[in-house]
Amino acid sequence: MKKYISLILVSVILLTTCNIKGSAATKFYPDFNNLKVARVIEVIDGEVLKVLYGDTYSQSNMEIVKLIGVNTEGNRDAFEYISNYYLGKTVYVMPERNNTNLPKTNGWRNVYILKDAAQTLNEILLKNGLAKVDKGYYLSDSYETLLAAEKSAIVTAQGIWNGSYESNYFEKGPKVNLNTSSINNLIGILEDTTYVMASRILEYRTGNPFNTIEEIKNVDESFNSKWYAKNKKYLTVVTNITLAEESELLSLINYSYTNNDIVVQNILNYRIFNEISTLDTLKNIDGMTTTILDRSKEFITFENVADYENPVSIAKININTASLEEMKKYSGLYEVYAKSIYDASVFYKYKFRNLQELANTPVYLTDMDARRIADNASVYTDINTANKIELISLFGRTNHTSAAKEAFADKIIKNRPFNNITDLTKSIGDVTNYFKDCVYFTQRTNNIININAMDKEDIVKMFNLTSYIKTSVLNNKDIYRNISELPFKIQEYDSSKISLYTNINTATKAELLTLNKYITSEMADTIIYLRNEEQFASNDDLLEALSEYKNGAMIFSKISGYVCYK
Repeated sequence: MKKYISLILVSVILLTTCNIKGSAATKFYPDFNNLKVARVIEVIDGEVLKVLYGDTYSQSNMEIVKLIGVNTEGNRDAFEYISNYYLGKTVYVMPERNNTNLPKTNGWRNVYILKDAAQTLNEILLKNGLAKVDKGYYLSDSYETLLAAEKSAIVTAQGIWNGSYESNYFEKGPKVNLNTSSINNLIGILEDTTYVMASRILEYRTGNPFNTIEEIKNVDESFNSKWYAKNKKYLTVVTNITLAEESELLSLINYSYTNNDIVVQNILNYRIFNEISTLDTLKNIDGMTTTILDRSKEFITFENVADYENPVSIAKININTASLEEMKKYSGLYEVYAKSIYDASVFYKYKFRNLQELANTPVYLTDMDARRIADNASVYTDINTANKIELISLFGRTNHTSAAKEAFADKIIKNRPFNNITDLTKSIGDVTNYFKDCVYFTQRTNNIININAMDKEDIVKMFNLTSYIKTSVLNNKDIYRNISELPFKIQEYDSSKISLYTNINTATKAELLTLNKYITSEMADTIIYLRNEEQFASNDDLLEALSEYKNGAMIFSKISGYVCYK
């Protein structure tokens, strides 16, 4: 720490000759004589930090301090700001002249934190709308300065003072990385999670990692919205190795059978005095083997990533239009399944309308496999938001060259948004005929008919069925699970407007109303409202929503066999 002594002297001189912002009017004069150099080693809460004095990591050199006059109210943005700009950094810890004027804390010392002579962290948080002034500190020397900082944030509508700001509360606790955690880690931290459920997580992520924490709902119906609400705070799909606590690091480093705890402790100790900014830096840590790095590197980040973002890249294709090569490369499926789906769609001339249909195709793709590719495969493409890979896949089965397909995608991206297929055709030409039934424009409006929800007589009329085929349809009491079960050759008809299942999360209101004659407009509106808040993940979610209505449970029992959620 000797190398910092000159910095301290410079800082003291600057602080005594320069006012902290706003201090000219408020006469805020901190106690410079007790300025101490420290390193922030943990952010406990937005206003509570753990610091280390000296070069030796020991209990006697550590202290928990509380920022004077600041209340972040558990604001995650405040926590992440301090973690990004102060954690692991050298700071100056400065008490108030007379601490007896300040509220008592849990043995923590009331302080100001500075990185330079310009402003205290206390004031920065308030000025950026990341905290409110703690009125319990009204006797502090800085109180008027802090009030002025808060007023500035209010006037300029910063952070929490912005009318559109959404509170995002920080909940400190253990975390597990879904992409790397062992079964024991998952069971030990996640609530209501059995060995079988944990095993399913490992099976699901094989060959296709979790891109978001919400993707956990795809694994099976055990991971429903109630389970997700309990466990969301524990989940991550990438680990910020510069910020992660012990539990999360243990879920990341689980490939060595004997020294996991040692490697994790070495990481924690190393980053106290050293910056970890690259994968190469990690090689300096004792026990960090090439094997561990190779298996973990895709899920390590050095930036702060919020749980609700998509930190793992997603390559999506439209399976109704993609070429066989694109199916193999991007779908996340084993090659044999990708080829089977491609062949089935070409042979039957059928456009899949949801992933449930994939699970029941003549190729007998498992339900798990269908769920696993939910983030990599689409059946409808939103022209106005799709990424380039998905747009290129729209032209996958055309005779255009790779360069031409890419040029079409670039032109769409350059000229969007489009309002309808006519606008798109004017931009790129009649090539839209290849995929017009598989795209939509911000909100899907074309209505798909669910054969399983139709009256048998209407099916006969729609396809003009006669003789024994008509009789077969009229006498059928089962649900058609896949297109090969239909008693007529679907490839001889225009199948672009039919489906065997209805996706509750994407269906139009008209489609919802046709699921059962007892579904009311109010029920359909409720489903749409709820899925906009958080998408349905399972039959349990839908049953809960419909049970609010008189005939809801009965309606659910009728439609549950031919609805899906992906």
